[in-house]
Amino acid sequence: MATTVFVTIDTEVSMGGAWANPALKPLDMETCVYCRRSGREYGVRAIMEILEDHGLPGVFFVDTAMDALFGRGLFQELCQEILSRGHDVQMHLHPGARQYALLRSRGATRRPASMTDRLPRYEANEQTQMIIEGCDVLKACTGRRPAAFRAGCFALGDSSAAALAQAGIQLDFSANLGCAGSASSHAVRINGPYRLGSVTEFPVTQIIGRSLPGCGYRPLEVNCVSGEEMESALEQLVAGGARVATVVLHSFGLLKNRVGRWEGVRPDRVVHRRLETLCRLLDRRRGDLNTERVCDCAASPGWVEYAASGPDVWPKTTWKDLALRQVGQVVSLI
Repeated sequence: MATTVFVTIDTEVSMGGAWANPALKPLDMETCVYCRRSGREYGVRAIMEILEDHGLPGVFFVDTAMDALFGRGLFQELCQEILSRGHDVQMHLHPGARQYALLRSRGATRRPASMTDRLPRYEANEQTQMIIEGCDVLKACTGRRPAAFRAGCFALGDSSAAALAQAGIQLDFSANLGCAGSASSHAVRINGPYRLGSVTEFPVTQIIGRSLPGCGYRPLEVNCVSGEEMESALEQLVAGGARVATVVLHSFGLLKNRVGRWEGVRPDRVVHRRLETLCRLLDRRRGDLNTERVCDCAASPGWVEYAASGPDVWPKTTWKDLALRQVGQVVSLI
């Protein structure tokens, strides 16, 4: 029985201190999405190239707030390039960035106390409005409404599922037990998909390390775990009959030392190698690990119900894998 793997890339920008200092603006798409440094790119195009070298599709959760921040032309160009290369575009939303664009267009220079980047802290009708607005933006830019959603900061709330249902989105990828503040009271499974009313939740896959001191849940995020840990976790998922695995990366994930206005950013060789290790594994293990686009799976009759009825498999890390990760991170600083 094959395990479907989604390699998801949160595609977004940083506010870069814009609320704290009215003289600043959010960092642009060149910096955070395409990640151009010293004449080279380390962002979405570099990620797509690595995936394409192994014949794999990515699922790009694109923050629709960028449409409000930078204009329809730049945002549509990004979406169209991702689609033209055979990858998937789904909806991501950082409410804080959206609110920034909205309030600045009205002349505001200070951040209201009520403004937050966590979707569940908004009223239910405002959550619905934000999501519907984002769906409309993506339909205008891609020709189709999104099938799936991921909230900024992985902020999943009990009220958010109802908002997604009202907006017509049936799949959510926000739950991340390895991220503080992400868990919902409905989260009865760690890795297996589960139902939230009419919405199906696909959690970010977690590696369990509770048998090791100081280790709890750790997301299968390329910046957080080693290539060895990812490979071991995916092999355990296949052996346990898991039907879905979700891996996370960010558009700026191949860069490191992101501080301030990102003046000291440099390429992260370790994360680059991890992504290549992951892609080699997914390429080599086709048939057991099938990398897919969400749009294709969502359109396949019965697939969502099939995925949600599978076992909840908990891959575990080991002292060896933990030590290898720590060594790799130290080496990356040299």
